[in-house]
Amino acid sequence: MSRISSLLLFSSTILVGCFGSRLSHPFWVQHLEGIWKANTKEGTFIEQWKAENDSTFSGKGMVLSLSNDTSFTEELSINASGKNVWEYRIILPKAREFRTVVFSSSGVSNRKVTFSHPENDFPASIRYCSLSKNRMTVTLYPKNGNQGTKERLRFKRTAQ
Repeated sequence: MSRISSLLLFSSTILVGCFGSRLSHPFWVQHLEGIWKANTKEGTFIEQWKAENDSTFSGKGMVLSLSNDTSFTEELSINASGKNVWEYRIILPKAREFRTVVFSSSGVSNRKVTFSHPENDFPASIRYCSLSKNRMTVTLYPKNGNQGTKERLRFKRTAQ
């Protein structure tokens, strides 16, 4: 085998070893990392995601009011717990305690994922839908049978 062939084989092995598992994830996972903003009439929703490894993302969510005051914050994480099985955790500060709400993936495709926690009033389901590398929607659904409507946020990546 020539030196060039050996070098190409070695480089390919390194690239697949380093990036192979991430690239085999659905589109929505590959492009989640970054800072995302959605402007609404209530203010600006911001999500910031960071890949910790191939199967774990950590994030922060916040809402800035129209007067630029932080009105809401949460810690977020998404973890792979099997092939196309994901867990979404929201850690909410509540008074002097923290409350964790865990959602499980109930529908996964290349461009979208739905996380569900049927006992939670709102949201009972959260759907992330990747529209492109720099645009996604997040739709929050109420518990079945409850009054209320879904809320759709249209996010645009502002930084990676």
